Amino acid sequence: MKPIMYQRGEPMGERISFNEEILRQINGSVDLASNETDVTSEKEAVAAQYGNVNVIVSKFAYICGVEDKFLTQFSKEIIDELKEDEKIRRFRAYTALRAYLMKHHSRIINEMTSGKALYNLLPEEDVKLIHEANAFDIYKNWRNTINLFIELNRQISLHAIDCKNLFPENVDWDYIRELLVMPKGHEKKGVQSAESIYRVNSLKYPFQTYINWIPQDKGNILVNDEKFVKIVYALHNEEFTDLHAVADLGSGIKTDIKNYIKNAKRLIFAVDCENTDPYEVCNAISSLDDEYREKITKVMLYDDTHTPETWKELGETLDVPVDYIMTSRLLPQKSTTDIRLASEITKAHYKNNVDSIVLVSSDSDYCAVMETMEDANFLVMAQEEKMSNATKQYLSERNIPYCFLEDFYGTNGFEFKKKVLYKHLKTEIARSVQLNLWSMLESVLSETMIQLSQTERKNVEKSLEKIHAVVQSDGEVVLEI
Repeated sequence: MKPIMYQRGEPMGERISFNEEILRQINGSVDLASNETDVTSEKEAVAAQYGNVNVIVSKFAYICGVEDKFLTQFSKEIIDELKEDEKIRRFRAYTALRAYLMKHHSRIINEMTSGKALYNLLPEEDVKLIHEANAFDIYKNWRNTINLFIELNRQISLHAIDCKNLFPENVDWDYIRELLVMPKGHEKKGVQSAESIYRVNSLKYPFQTYINWIPQDKGNILVNDEKFVKIVYALHNEEFTDLHAVADLGSGIKTDIKNYIKNAKRLIFAVDCENTDPYEVCNAISSLDDEYREKITKVMLYDDTHTPETWKELGETLDVPVDYIMTSRLLPQKSTTDIRLASEITKAHYKNNVDSIVLVSSDSDYCAVMETMEDANFLVMAQEEKMSNATKQYLSERNIPYCFLEDFYGTNGFEFKKKVLYKHLKTEIARSVQLNLWSMLESVLSETMIQLSQTERKNVEKSLEKIHAVVQSDGEVVLEI
């Protein structure tokens, strides 16, 4: 196998740009079918360079009311799953009807003046869903469109919470919800303001679908998760940095990694715990499909006494065989992790017939070891911020492939963080807080000279069982009865 160098491309938008005509097509201003090949090629180019993760945008496109004819550009599996959820399907009916009303507002008003009923001018399927929900009378004689806007906005604001669990925890739900809810949408002035902004900027809305945002020339903001979430956070003057939730390796890089694992006869992961993030490693390995994880003979974690305990817990979390090796120090200031790892992978190759080694480290010290093991197939996974340009150049010149841990898509790293965090918090709370309510009750009864009957005592104890903790803004905890 001839190794291929894996490198991440520039951030979205700096290299790949959509020409104006394609942007108009993607945003729904002309018929996509007329130039479908151009749009597809643009998307394929994005996927090859950055990965085309579209989990979040597929869900958002559905719940914000993007027209059915454009939903084919998103994940069919996700869209079909959402259609099976009655609450989500009903919520989409509210947003889709609002979007249709916004897009065709002038025409609908004109036809209403000729005596046509408002509900007959709207998509029949959405009208039927709203009627079945029995939230309000969609078939009544609406005197104007504003009142329907207000009612739809009320339902959207009320039921948006039904969509919260669709999105990962590390993406701020409040920012997503804000895009769905029209500001002051329960008032006539709020509706008129939103409609006037939309009317002159309709091509700047995704697929001409109304959302609550400041219209900008950003192209198709729903092209993939990374672009969408970064734009949403930028609207709040924030930067979204947890790229695991929104980005993936480019499709070409991912294919090369899969081929590397597929062609391996005996494969191990050797992890330098001193120079790697355990949560990044968890995410990278867990993101591999089952058929590729099953090819891993063993993950070897080489740890040091000065690193966090998290590494041991990672070994218990990964769904692959793991050896956890704690190295000792000859001198307090000198670790032997790199020496131990180097000797072990050399032995694994020459003695145990391991032909493929995924070296997980950003340390340049291992370059010499890789050079001496000429017939071994190496793949280096590193943290980009810790890997020097000299190391990258060294690997490139010798055709040793490498990729960055930050670029693997998945939420397993985040889930592992929560698991470790809650486990250690539980231990810390147990160590810091020791209360026995029944002892405290006896003490208070004695101090106040209160005597309780058996029934009274039982009622008091039942009340105390309802005691709960309230965390204040400064982190102080108050117990309330």
